Amino acid sequence: MRALNVFYGQRLLEWRRASGLSQRALASALGVSQGFIGDIESGRSAPSRNFLQALSEHFRVNPAWILEGREPQIFEDGPGFSSDVGRIAPPQKGKPLAGHLTIDGQDFSLITRHKAHVSAGKGLAAVDGLEKDGLAFSNSWLLKAGLVADLSALVRVRGDSMSPAIPDGATVLVDLRGITAEQPGVYICILDDDVFVKRVHQLRDDKTVVGHVLVSDNPQYPPVVVSGRDNYRLRIVGKVVLAMHTV
Repeated sequence: MRALNVFYGQRLLEWRRASGLSQRALASALGVSQGFIGDIESGRSAPSRNFLQALSEHFRVNPAWILEGREPQIFEDGPGFSSDVGRIAPPQKGKPLAGHLTIDGQDFSLITRHKAHVSAGKGLAAVDGLEKDGLAFSNSWLLKAGLVADLSALVRVRGDSMSPAIPDGATVLVDLRGITAEQPGVYICILDDDVFVKRVHQLRDDKTVVGHVLVSDNPQYPPVVVSGRDNYRLRIVGKVVLAMHTV
């Protein structure tokens, strides 16, 4: 059975690479984890019936080819698949600023959503932030926002100190290049071993940064001043550019 699993994985890997799909893009399209795709391709797991059905419905891949190597590899309608949002296909690799997938001719890039949580309250212990899944953003929107998908991340916020702008449970899009807080804004920051989302203002003495003020939108939470020799305790992770939450 181990050898057969390896063959399953080799065929899935062959098709995925030929289609120009990353593990993350394929996992997002099929509603599974990237780790699940990796387990199949490495031979640690066999593809489930539901997985094969989704692969066939979405990308027209023949389950018999995955399982036994029987042709055709792709049914006539592939590659790509139709969904409620339009025709989805692999990216055009040679195209400038190509994304992870194309929907009706428009490029989209996936931004990783991490398991890590940040606090809009009294602080959460820093965690590894292992990859969970991703959300697709159009490349045209990312370009207008000045964002790079591979240098951005999505994390979930706990606590109410940034309400109403960022309510408890919201997911925030973070530009990981914004690590200096030169401009006032909302940032993800680490103070000692706690991870926060706060408005950060630099304290300056002429052109020298001498400290930072961490401010909450909720007036019940007082500002936190970090200055002088305590500055080394604070690290800016990135700038929050978008907050998403249910209504």
